[in-house]
Amino acid sequence: MLDCQCKGVVRMINLSPLLESAYARAWAKALSSRPALEDEFFKRFYAGTEILKEIPIRIRTLLARELDKRFANVFPEDNVALICDDLDYVDILWLVEEEFSLPAGALIKAAGSQRLDGTFDELVKLVARAKSAAEKGPC
Repeated sequence: MLDCQCKGVVRMINLSPLLESAYARAWAKALSSRPALEDEFFKRFYAGTEILKEIPIRIRTLLARELDKRFANVFPEDNVALICDDLDYVDILWLVEEEFSLPAGALIKAAGSQRLDGTFDELVKLVARAKSAAEKGPC
């Protein structure tokens, strides 16, 4: 943000839609050195876990389609909340809830008292928990 004074009034100018943050620029640069892990993504990061294969694949596809095609190369440790400066993390949660036909607020509820860190891996785990809770039904 830049400060400028006009007639004694301080105005705030936010350049985030025009200029990417340092994190977003570093992330974009890192993508150029990453291999395209189409079918291997699940095997590399989630095989041997209780995560269903469809969850990380659908989230990656959704984010690439709706936000930025570079999300097709996202890794679990990437902070999706910081990659798109002009998008609030709640908007990302909403997109993911819509994709998986989860009720509004299901991902926040799945997080419980856990602090959200904004990573792709967190999104995957939240969806897995929310889907599991939805399948069990109300207690």
